[in-house]
Amino acid sequence: MNKVAAYGVDLVDSCLSCPAHDNGEFCRLDTPALTEIDAIRQTTVYPKGAVLFVAGQAARGMFILCAGRAKLTLTSPRGQSVIVGIVGPGNVLGLDAVLSRTPYQVSAETLEPSQANFIPGPHLLRLFDEHPDVQARVAECLAFELRHARAQAARIALARSVESRLAGLLAELAATARRDARGIHLQLGLTHEELGALIGTSRETVTRLLNDFRRRGLLRIKGGLVTIPDLLRLRTIEDSAAAD
Repeated sequence: MNKVAAYGVDLVDSCLSCPAHDNGEFCRLDTPALTEIDAIRQTTVYPKGAVLFVAGQAARGMFILCAGRAKLTLTSPRGQSVIVGIVGPGNVLGLDAVLSRTPYQVSAETLEPSQANFIPGPHLLRLFDEHPDVQARVAECLAFELRHARAQAARIALARSVESRLAGLLAELAATARRDARGIHLQLGLTHEELGALIGTSRETVTRLLNDFRRRGLLRIKGGLVTIPDLLRLRTIEDSAAAD
């Protein structure tokens, strides 16, 4: 049974009963492997803006995001940063660094109050050696990361308009958002500058397009809360803009 923990997060107190169990590539383990994960995990609830790890830091282990969202950021030697991904419940962070025994390649920061399970690197590597199902789930996680990276590159390189890119990004972020009869309610947790970095455009362009989407009834915006009344209509805008 889940309990309400700090920062209003519903604490997932067992991997075996986790509501995100079927969402994440790694979490779909067989019962013996999942039971071992449940026994060794170190669970922490983080506030918004908490840094899970920093690029260049020695990889101590892997994080499994149980609740909330996090952003993954690359930083150049000159200090310029770009967001390379937004992850939600069921996603793993730092897996590639643990397997390759290299430092973390990106930084991970929570976008909202979140729960994450930490699996120390030595324990993960032992499970990888002992459980074929863990090996299969790891392969699925790495394949998912590759697909996501390709989709991100395609959104920037192949979409013919910035409007199409923004509509596609919002539709992607809406996949794990709260839904009711009024639409999909998305707490962005991102500045307009960060949204621009995700689609390869400026903050000013993002602001202009969001205002345009609001005027056209594609979005309702109140503070950081974005409501999408009709996701199909937003996707239609995405498709038609890409085909122009």
